[in-house]
Amino acid sequence: MNIINEWKDKIAKYLDVNVKLVKLSFIQHASRIFGYFIFVMIGFLLGFAILMYLGLALAEWFTVLADGSRIIGFFMTVGFYLLLCAILYALRKPVIKAFSSKMIKILTENPDNEAK
Repeated sequence: MNIINEWKDKIAKYLDVNVKLVKLSFIQHASRIFGYFIFVMIGFLLGFAILMYLGLALAEWFTVLADGSRIIGFFMTVGFYLLLCAILYALRKPVIKAFSSKMIKILTENPDNEAK
């Protein structure tokens, strides 16, 4: 009976270690995803601020080109942004594919084989 109890203890320890390993692996992947998400959100925030100020500068430049008419300058800027939106809409599949492949890479990469 001593051998059976010994095996039972070893199996219980083995299962406990494997459960802890799965938990740690989940935590590692979740933290990588969260870190990537935060990085992307900061990038979007900075990109939005840059686009906003570039839009104002572009509107003023178009105002100079339109002989001082601010309305025409701002409408030209709106047209430029609509053109950018149309281009982004046309390229939506490659953009989505790039983000999804990056997310799959983050989820499936093994940190032990990572090149640093």
